[in-house]
Amino acid sequence: EYIDAINYSDLHKVRNARIVFDGLGQHYFDTSLELLGFKGHLVSYGNATGKVVCDLTKLSKNGINLCRFALTEHLRSDEIFKNVASRAVQLLKTLKTETKMFPYQQVEDALRELEEGRNVGKLVLSWVDQ
Repeated sequence: EYIDAINYSDLHKVRNARIVFDGLGQHYFDTSLELLGFKGHLVSYGNATGKVVCDLTKLSKNGINLCRFALTEHLRSDEIFKNVASRAVQLLKTLKTETKMFPYQQVEDALRELEEGRNVGKLVLSWVDQ
């Protein structure tokens, strides 16, 4: 079963995943491990909530495979970097983005949007009473 995105409050319902892509890092790393079944694969590619420090013995419980890469290692030459950057700019131009504005009283809702990756575009906190 493929799950595009998960509301993190529903994670307790998911188990035995074959692969988890974790771009959040520190805060959800252990949760990502818990989602995996026997011989599952964890692909760590970001540190949005902080740097991951991992006790490797946690991987042995279910024979978990951990993969981590850094994009900068794949962009070693100027030519490759310019090619990838050009393609990324073209892709970004096609995306529909929006600006979501939250009053400061709803800062928890705004942070939840960021944490759950539900926003594409700008997220703004307004300190002006409406």
